[in-house]
Formats: sequence, structure tokens, C-alpha cells
Amino acid sequence: MKIRITPFIIFLVFGLTGCQSVWQAPVPNGEIVYEGEGIYNTSGHLLGFVDPSGENNQIIEPDRQFDKPVWSANGEFLYGLTGATGSYMGFPAYWDLENGRFGVCKRNFHFFEQIQGSGNSANPYEIIVQDVWTVIVIDLANCKQTKTLVDYSTKPGLYSLAGFSYFAANQVLVYGEVVNPDTQQREYRLVSMNVITGIKKILAEGINPAWSPDGSQIAYIGLDGLYVLDVNLAQSSPRQVVALPFINPWEGGSPWSRVTIPSWSPDGKWLVYHRCNTARVCSWEDSKIYKIPSSGGKEETILERGEYPSWRP
Repeated sequence: MKIRITPFIIFLVFGLTGCQSVWQAPVPNGEIVYEGEGIYNTSGHLLGFVDPSGENNQIIEPDRQFDKPVWSANGEFLYGLTGATGSYMGFPAYWDLENGRFGVCKRNFHFFEQIQGSGNSANPYEIIVQDVWTVIVIDLANCKQTKTLVDYSTKPGLYSLAGFSYFAANQVLVYGEVVNPDTQQREYRLVSMNVITGIKKILAEGINPAWSPDGSQIAYIGLDGLYVLDVNLAQSSPRQVVALPFINPWEGGSPWSRVTIPSWSPDGKWLVYHRCNTARVCSWEDSKIYKIPSSGGKEETILERGEYPSWRP
């Protein structure tokens, strides 16, 4: 495996839209972006780009945090979370790789746990973010919230959110919902919501959903493994594709907060994710990035020591 260390330099420009900078390095060409930490540098934050085969592993060393990187729908942007210390939460940020721009929205925003592009082709700066109790839409170009999709902020002891995925073509949001999160009698629900009608439906027991590229399936983390649900088949049962736990659901605190978010290959045939060898809280030292056929089959290791992989569309 070849590793190329590519530093880049940040030039800060302050404006009404937040902090911006310039990407100075060549754009890595690996299909899967992931987050790494610690072993290659002292700042503790790395971004990697690797092929699905595990080859062509390219490492860049940002001078700032950029957690949970995900590709935009057009494959030209990276979205991530930055600015937090000691947690996997942060302010919404983006890197426009093709044009070399970085931006982050801090003004009037708090920390979020997950970020995803909205799929709006007319505005690649429109993103969806989730914190502990809300899922909202933000225009990153103007650092402005434009819509609230889910809001449990008035019920903090009753509900907590655990991952989401939005499919723009049918305008359906799927998200993980933890009921009674502060107790060991908590429940984990996978909920779908039509954002036009507001109609909700409980789909399964699980968290951290991910729509397939064609919107026909949802991958998610169940309490005892990785599952795929076919949403086009009436009364279909979830299919378990990885029969190993990613989470200890009854552990104290918020054990769901650092669990992997599955990511689909563009053709829908593969899933990529990170997993530790135990169900305890995962850390970069013992997490590995894997792939598996979405129909089920043999789990394959892509690389050691990486988290939150996202497959380029």
C-alpha cells in the first residue's frame, strides 16, 4: 500500500459567510474518503483517500479538524464538522476540492453530530445537519438556517437523535430515534418522514441509516449488526449483512454517538463502514474500514486505522 503525505497551507480570509481558505495540494483521487488520527502527525487529524481495493491510499494533513467527512452528491465537495475539542461534534464546514475553497459556519450555530448534502443540484452549499435533538437545513454559502425537519429540543429526556439520511428525489428523511435515552430501558427506532406531508413511519430497530443511490434500500446499524431494508417491497424484513455488533446499546452515556455510518458504492452493490473488534466505543487505534456486498457475503478489509468512510458518488 502506498502512502503519500501531502501537506497543504491555509490562507485565512474572513467574511460574512465565515472563515474561508485555499486548498493548496493536488486533489487526491481515491474513491473513499475517511478520517484518521494520530499516528502520522501530532495534530491528531488526518484525511485519507483510498480505492475500494485498499490501494492508492493518499493522506493529507489539515491544520484544522475536519471530522466525519462525506462526499457531496456531485463528488466535487467534501462536507465535514470542525471546531470541536474532545468530541465528534463540530460546526458545519465544506471543502470545494475542485476550486480550492474551504468554508465553515460558526456564527449563530452550535455543534452538530452529522452532516450531509441535501442533494440540491442548484445549490451545493445547501446541507442537512443533525445535533442531539434536531435535524435542520443550512445554506453554507450564507451561514443561514432555512428549514427545521425534526425538533425534539423540547423533549430532551424523552428522545435523542442517532443519525439520518435524506433522499432528495422522493424527499424522504430517515433517521435514528432513541426513546428514553438516559435510561437502560431505551428503545432504538428507525423512522422515515416525508418532509412534504410530515407523515412518519417506524421502519425497524436501529440507527445511522443510509439511503442506497437509487432510493430502493436503506442500510443501517441494528443492535446486533449491519442491516439492509428493501423499502420497495411490501412487508419486507430487514436483511442482516454483518452479524457482528457495532454498539453496546445498553451501555451508559450515549453509546450510539460514535458508531459508523454506512456508505454505499455508486452502483449500490457494496457497503463501506468502520468497525472495531468489540462493541465498545470505537477509536482510531483499533478501528478498521471494511466493505461487504450489500446483498450479503464476505466482509473484506480495506485498511487499518480509519473511521467514517464515505464512497464518492
